[in-house]
Amino acid sequence: MDKREIEIIMQMPKIMSLVRRKLMNGFRSREGLALSLTQDRLLLCIFDHNLVTMTELHMMTGLEKGSLTTIVDQLIEKGLVQRARDKGDRRKVFVSLTEAGQKQGAVRKEEIARFIQSRLKNLSAIQREEFTKAIKTIVELFEHL
Repeated sequence: MDKREIEIIMQMPKIMSLVRRKLMNGFRSREGLALSLTQDRLLLCIFDHNLVTMTELHMMTGLEKGSLTTIVDQLIEKGLVQRARDKGDRRKVFVSLTEAGQKQGAVRKEEIARFIQSRLKNLSAIQREEFTKAIKTIVELFEHL
């Protein structure tokens, strides 16, 4: 790998953050509970993975464990998630969605899908195809890491 390739790869976190910000710029949920963007992100992360540990959430979101605990507590207060300790290892804490959290997650996913579709309509058909192909390639490559 040459120096330029390494420099590009080192920019991936910044690029992925930019992609997320650009795609989601202006998104506000119209249905359900009012959640902060971070609460929304965490809810959807749990929705996508079903049952996760606090450590896994930390790895997936990059949120500091103290902040993560606070946000999970807020989602518990809203009745969207629940915590449970592993019976075999009491240090391990699992987080999962409640029934209300499942419903809210499904609503959010649908809203986000519609919002992203509306954002991508600003691109030409060729640009949308290139964008979709690029994202698909990135996902396929990450599956090999």
